[in-house]
Amino acid sequence: MCALPLPNLKISRKEWEVIKAIPSSQNLMSLVRETNLPYSTIRYVLGKIRKKASIHFIPDFWSMRLIPITTVHKKSLEFNTAYTFLTSKQVAYSDQAYVIMTNLVPYSLIEDFVKSIRPAPLIEVRGLGSEFWTPNNFLEYDPVSKSLKCSLSGLFNMKHDSRFKVDKRVRKYDWIDLVIILMKVNYAYTKMSEIRETLREWGVNISEQLLCYHERNHVRDLWRYNAVFFGTHKDPGLLLVLKGGDSEEVARKLVKIPLFNLCLIDHENGTALLRGYHTLKLNDLLRTVHERYDVEIFKGPLFVEKPRATYSISIDSDILSNITNTDITSVEKMPKETWENTNVKILF
Repeated sequence: MCALPLPNLKISRKEWEVIKAIPSSQNLMSLVRETNLPYSTIRYVLGKIRKKASIHFIPDFWSMRLIPITTVHKKSLEFNTAYTFLTSKQVAYSDQAYVIMTNLVPYSLIEDFVKSIRPAPLIEVRGLGSEFWTPNNFLEYDPVSKSLKCSLSGLFNMKHDSRFKVDKRVRKYDWIDLVIILMKVNYAYTKMSEIRETLREWGVNISEQLLCYHERNHVRDLWRYNAVFFGTHKDPGLLLVLKGGDSEEVARKLVKIPLFNLCLIDHENGTALLRGYHTLKLNDLLRTVHERYDVEIFKGPLFVEKPRATYSISIDSDILSNITNTDITSVEKMPKETWENTNVKILF
């Protein structure tokens, strides 16, 4: 076992027990049942965890027919915003400054969206597959140092299943479901009462009962699991864009280390993307990757200006209706300017 390459991370035993239960717990009462801890203790421990990590609801983007696409550019770009729901823009540095764009695009509009980007990106990663960090068998809690240790040899020797799995089911959802998902992506245990108050600030009045109905009957069916992202806004952000025959395998293995938060897999183009935080031991880790795998790190490690930024969203009711095969005329009740002036945090 080797010390986890993540600086300044100290976790109490009780925090680790709660963290291990978070991925499979949709709500706080589920956490209570999973950990056998009192509700008040769960809330207290979550407060401590959130000072060193963030907790996210992970939706099933594929069944929603939404694909995250990350592109790397030498300078600012233009693209057709009619093709995308969510847009993020960050600046990253390696041999020079690069613009990193991530857009959440309906699957049926991917080609149109990519063609609309001018100038063409240096590289793109279509998140046809994705994986987020969760506690796993390669990690061990050390109560003496109050830290996590991981078996890198065991991780790299793990057999990789190269068969790309796709859930072909398409689930219906509307803008209310989308709002709930976005709020829970910010924090997985956001209450419906809090979402109701946010909507009122946006000028939209929806009852808590209606939100609870949508959460119970629609949103839960779109939930994959919850993820924990270690690191804070003070930690330098890291982005790795991988190319080569082993890019998927490397991405799926590295994302099991809490240094990394998420990976996007583009099995069609042989590329992958990892997001996480920088550590002094990163070079040793990447040297091992280069020695063992057929993979190239595009432009080297990219150091991101902000680990996670705040973005604007704009929902086109016609697009949403089209990709979900649902008659959602109620979308018109949500003024478009409300979305365009609203800032939300997204995973990518």
